[in-house]
Amino acid sequence: MKLTILSFFILLSITCRGQEKQTEYTYKFHLDNMNKGEVILEIRNADKESFKIPDGIDNNGLVITAFQKSDTEAGVYEDIDFPKKHFDCFIEPCFPYRFLLEKNMEKQYKFNISGSSSLEKNKWYRFKASLETKICKNCNYISSNWIYFKK
Repeated sequence: MKLTILSFFILLSITCRGQEKQTEYTYKFHLDNMNKGEVILEIRNADKESFKIPDGIDNNGLVITAFQKSDTEAGVYEDIDFPKKHFDCFIEPCFPYRFLLEKNMEKQYKFNISGSSSLEKNKWYRFKASLETKICKNCNYISSNWIYFKK
């Protein structure tokens, strides 16, 4: 009986050690220069502890997964042809974690979305984007909901 209880506690402690806490952070996309094809991803440390993130992320790291247009913001959106990038990362992390992000500190990454210059004026657009790498060791992947803008 003692051996069974001891085995259970050893197994329980091994299982608990394998679960790492997810790092808490927030992110948002800035579209101030979207008419020029520029998107800025801002990462903010909402955790109690500092953590390391990439100093820079290659432009191909942000992948547009869907792109649509409409005549009005609340109207029906239709898919449009948009150059799709494919980004393959064979090792994790794709971009080394070298920048220490302190509590309540933020870092921005700039991405250029090709093809945005060919968009029609006075139309509403929306897109979904995902970062094809983790922003830190214990972070979840970033994948946006619809992001809206007017050209």
